[in-house]
Amino acid sequence: MKKPTLHEEIAGILKENCNNWMTAHEIAEQVNDRNIYLRQNNQTLTEFPMSSNQISARINKYLEIFEKDKNQHPQRVRLR
Repeated sequence: MKKPTLHEEIAGILKENCNNWMTAHEIAEQVNDRNIYLRQNNQTLTEFPMSSNQISARINKYLEIFEKDKNQHPQRVRLR
């Protein structure tokens, strides 16, 4: 089975949460708990957990997929 990319994993988490607004911290916790995503260098999330900064960076790279609520702090995200 093909492992998802990080943005696919984020999208899957948002779908599983009924596309409710979530913070990068909440998403990072779920990415780490699920332990499905595998880094390109094959390091597991057990060895090197995903940070909220990494989630935010990926969300910012794929704004055609993700919508940010800039009026909230911390910022929240959901699928477009």
